[in-house]
Amino acid sequence: MQRTNNTIYSGQNIRVRHDFNKSADTVVICFANLDPAQRLDSPVFGEPWVNKSSFSGIYFNCSGNEWYQYAEMQDAVAAAVGVMKGYRTVISYGTSMGAYAAIAWSGRL
Repeated sequence: MQRTNNTIYSGQNIRVRHDFNKSADTVVICFANLDPAQRLDSPVFGEPWVNKSSFSGIYFNCSGNEWYQYAEMQDAVAAAVGVMKGYRTVISYGTSMGAYAAIAWSGRL
């Protein structure tokens, strides 16, 4: 399985990566959960599971615990939407703060 992991958006408070599995027709969009030690380079909830699966992944990470209430979220989501063409199935996934974001942004994604 050939995978590539690219940063598709990097802002002051949000970083979004696309873990592309060339043979996947499903993408799982994972949002980082509430974590006092949150950093933009921290692993995202669900990422290890997606990496072991046959799916592609899009990972949203944030610099703090503001529940994805950043002005730059519009641009970050637009970057994610830009790489989602070609996927037949889109799943948004998260826990705690990440689950909130998965629900709140699911309409755009």
